[in-house]
Amino acid sequence: MKDAVEKLGGLDSILDVERLSQGQRQLLCLARAILANKKIIFLDEASSNVDAKSEQLIRQVVQEEFVGCTVIAIAHRLGAVVDFDRVAVMGGGRVIEWDNPRELLKKESEFKRLWDLSSG
Repeated sequence: MKDAVEKLGGLDSILDVERLSQGQRQLLCLARAILANKKIIFLDEASSNVDAKSEQLIRQVVQEEFVGCTVIAIAHRLGAVVDFDRVAVMGGGRVIEWDNPRELLKKESEFKRLWDLSSG
């Protein structure tokens, strides 16, 4: 990310986000959230439309930088939330499951069914 910012003129330049990749844009948003020192973070498909390397970096940043924060994430890639403390699985506009994702994977659950579908 440092190289990308330097290529665009450095930290003192006006940033044209159109010149950033989707993954770089997501990382920039996470950096803003870190600097704002908020305790509640909303992520709406933070790892969608990014490559595998960017997705892994986003997951790492969330795990390391938002310790002690409440992270509310909308995600269709289940790997993005498997390390969260709790997930809400939605169906028909309602919460159908609410538990630790690792616990949901141990039993017959909608989360496990979706996980198996995405892994297969």
